[in-house]
Amino acid sequence: MHIFPPNLHPKNAGPSDRNANVVNWGLATVAKDFLANGTTVLLLDGDVLPLSPFDSQTLLNSRDMVCRKHPAPLSRYCWIGFICLAPQLFSTLDDFNVSPIMRSNRAYDSGGRTIEYLLKYRNVSFSWMKETILLHTDEGLFWGAVDVDIKWVEHHFDRCDKCGPEVFLSADNDAVFYHMISGTSNWRFPDQQQRSQSLHDSLMRSPYGPTRQFSMLELIASVRKVQKMDMIPFHGNLTCSTICRG
Repeated sequence: MHIFPPNLHPKNAGPSDRNANVVNWGLATVAKDFLANGTTVLLLDGDVLPLSPFDSQTLLNSRDMVCRKHPAPLSRYCWIGFICLAPQLFSTLDDFNVSPIMRSNRAYDSGGRTIEYLLKYRNVSFSWMKETILLHTDEGLFWGAVDVDIKWVEHHFDRCDKCGPEVFLSADNDAVFYHMISGTSNWRFPDQQQRSQSLHDSLMRSPYGPTRQFSMLELIASVRKVQKMDMIPFHGNLTCSTICRG
């Protein structure tokens, strides 16, 4: 385990800055060693959970870097919670920074500075993860594990990009990740125990659980359901009329 030194946080730093500080520190210390040894690095927020087996080749799909686009409209930079880096980026890692920035009088949230990396190293092969939003409960989708979460997000958010939980897919559609939105933000939404416990209990009853024999067929059925959903293009219109209420 690697623990971020608390004294490195600037005084009165906001959540985005604190998040970026931790990730930048991890990149400069731990991640750099892994890349140097030929190992792919995957950065995940604490509320991003894999729902299917995956490997680095599946995620990268012959690219140098893959990330989830930040969901803000018109943004073209990596969301800090999902970034995959190939070993060949070791020599340029010192320039990879996920801090918030201001560009052309616009604020870019944590991850924003990755746009400068992408502009500087235009020969880096790159792609966005595919994604969609879950709007309706479905007991057949990953054993109903996200049903309570779908209702929770609908109740707590009114912004379009948060009208339902988010699912990310690899380029070949085989690897599925689930974003338990604000699942670790106890400062923002206190008393999330019931929500977290529901997801935990559902997964324990699933083929991942300790009392079940793992069934790849059950898992594949859920992955195929996600594959058939309408995806949100990275440059797409995220207004409520087109995504949430369309």
